[in-house]
Amino acid sequence: MTVAVAEEKHVLRLERDFRAPVEKVFAAFTNPKHFSQWWGPEGSQAADIIMDVSEGGRWHTAMVNKVGEKHTVEGVYKVIAPFGRLVFTWRWVEGGVGSEETTVELTFTSIEGGTRLNLRHGVFDSEEGAPAHNMGWTSALNSLETFLAA
Repeated sequence: MTVAVAEEKHVLRLERDFRAPVEKVFAAFTNPKHFSQWWGPEGSQAADIIMDVSEGGRWHTAMVNKVGEKHTVEGVYKVIAPFGRLVFTWRWVEGGVGSEETTVELTFTSIEGGTRLNLRHGVFDSEEGAPAHNMGWTSALNSLETFLAA
């Protein structure tokens, strides 16, 4: 279950618990082989994945939905602290909501029975940014949960 946490203005915060070790959850975001199996909202497929998982490295991917629409996003890794924290920039190239560069901060915490993921995404230029990305992230985290359970 995804829990929306009280939002700063134009910032999305989510908290989600997974029944998987923190190493496996972190790897799902940093290992291209794993990332390709779950990335994107439910029913979409990841494509065009480029991941230079190093601080200053670039990432790029497309999410293709059921009707073939492509949503492409890219960014730069800012912080990579294995099994604890991952920070990267996010900018829609095509098909997304808004064109501003935002920052995604993920923290991974070991909890009894699994991992707690905290996500902070922002700051968006408009009030529509956080709710629009909430839908996408919630669905993507559902896909991640399915991947981790397999």
